[in-house]
Amino acid sequence: MKNCGADLRSARAGWKPAPQNFHINFKRRGKTMIGDRQAMIENLYQYQGQYTLESRLYKTSVSSFMNGMLGEDLQESGCITAIAIFQPHDSGKAMVSSKQKGILAGLEESCLLLDNYRSQVSYHLAMKNGRLIRDGDALEADEDPILYLEGIIITILEIERTLLNILQRMSGIATEVHELQQVIKNCGSHSRLAATRKLQWGRMDKKAFIVGGGLSHRRGLYDTMMIKDTEIDFWQYLDDSQVDQNTNDLRLKWVLESVQRCWNQRQNSKGLIVEVQSQEEALVVARTLKELQNNRYYPCSIMLDNFSPQEVTSTLEQCRAEGTYDWTLFEASGNMQGERIIQFAQTGIDVISTGSPTHSTNVLDIHMKVLK
Repeated sequence: MKNCGADLRSARAGWKPAPQNFHINFKRRGKTMIGDRQAMIENLYQYQGQYTLESRLYKTSVSSFMNGMLGEDLQESGCITAIAIFQPHDSGKAMVSSKQKGILAGLEESCLLLDNYRSQVSYHLAMKNGRLIRDGDALEADEDPILYLEGIIITILEIERTLLNILQRMSGIATEVHELQQVIKNCGSHSRLAATRKLQWGRMDKKAFIVGGGLSHRRGLYDTMMIKDTEIDFWQYLDDSQVDQNTNDLRLKWVLESVQRCWNQRQNSKGLIVEVQSQEEALVVARTLKELQNNRYYPCSIMLDNFSPQEVTSTLEQCRAEGTYDWTLFEASGNMQGERIIQFAQTGIDVISTGSPTHSTNVLDIHMKVLK
């Protein structure tokens, strides 16, 4: 494995746009997928087609969020500064561009915003979503234009901040994810990043994560079963046989019972993800999942929560030795950010779940410039 301790920022030099038209067949099952870990990963963690405006759920979510931002910004009075200075019919032109290198995201959402004002403002796109934004400078001719606006000045000023917030934040997330994924690839690792559900902007954050080349955990509680510590901890209220039993033995018992119950209801789920706290739990769950699948693959993943890189490596090696590795994916979670992500990628883990790009976002320097 290569030494990947170099500054993560160096990854930007070799950026390529993330693919935007890839769709995985979520229904693919069976033994033919065994051994093709990338297909297994995308089968369980790929949701790209669900985060476009063609999805009614996503479009409704984005519209509601943007209306909230605009309502908070404008209230009933609108932009009182613009109204004081300009006449209702005054018109002008502007360009939205970037001075910073990165991956463009949020363009589809920006168009949805602008379409609500089409009678007052027209727009022309100069770039596609997911494209690499080059460095610009103070000269207009050398900046990288994203879109052009023309229309009522008051309206342009009223939607300016919401429009820029969308592009800046979503592009910032996409850029960081792409940067991290590029470094992981340069390490010779097949590990993929997946967004958690710890989000400030909900589905829009996940969309940006995906545009950057990342994957996603379940959209919500309704589509993929995931057994977490919380579910296991509640077992203490159901199990009357816990007196004088070893705590670890009890927990393992509850984990396996939860796995069995979820397995019995798997027809309503995209897959099954099981969080474990120790190597012993991971090995037992891996054996159980292989046995339950009975030579017919069903998407499963074991989440190694708060494991060290050494513990992850040891667990994967043991699963390979026992013949359970091919029947389930393995995911690392717990304070995943920066160099720590790279350390875990070098273990050979399949998926690294992280909320770092979404809750610690470095927004991209995108601005609006008035044109003559």
